[in-house]
Amino acid sequence: NSERFHLQLRVQKFYLKNSNRHRMIKEFNELCERFRDPKSRVDAERKLVEFRKSRDAIEQSINIIVSKDATGFARFQATSICRDVALERWTRLGVQKQNTIREHLLKYVVNHFNDLPKFVSKQILHTVASFYKRTWTSLSEEDVNAVFAQIQTIMRQNVRCANAYLQIIVDEFLASRSSAMGLKLEWHRNVQQRFSKSGLRRCLEMGMIQ
Repeated sequence: NSERFHLQLRVQKFYLKNSNRHRMIKEFNELCERFRDPKSRVDAERKLVEFRKSRDAIEQSINIIVSKDATGFARFQATSICRDVALERWTRLGVQKQNTIREHLLKYVVNHFNDLPKFVSKQILHTVASFYKRTWTSLSEEDVNAVFAQIQTIMRQNVRCANAYLQIIVDEFLASRSSAMGLKLEWHRNVQQRFSKSGLRRCLEMGMIQ
């Protein structure tokens, strides 16, 4: 009887969790629609800021990104929030969580690239590239080789996705957007310099191999 009771509790928690998730995604869809409407934009923007400041903003954003019930615009906004919040909290996240978030997003976009709206898949790839940019100067040669080995694997799975990813990596690394990560321009220059030595040529070579 005790085991049966605990099983019922787990089932109830599972359904409650999923019910809350569906409600959250529905509310986020509605919030994004209000954000697009000039009449309700200010209030919606305030609520998006509150969402962004929440403790579980990254996890909730990822739930929205991978949900079939989320609209394209909601997924785009959730991806932007996930990127900004993760970069703001980068050092506090720790390496393991940084890698988990990045790999989860990359795996998702590779597997669903052909079904996602182009503006959504592009935003997710930009987010993944920005995470790599944030940590590039701390990567070992072995780590860098692993990045490009992963891209070769993606190339075999989905050439269009791999080519888009390569282009976005180049764009992300060579853009001097110091405000995007809250870091000084000198940091961006150092990343660009290292990427030019260890990544740019490989990106260009892989992009030419179809």
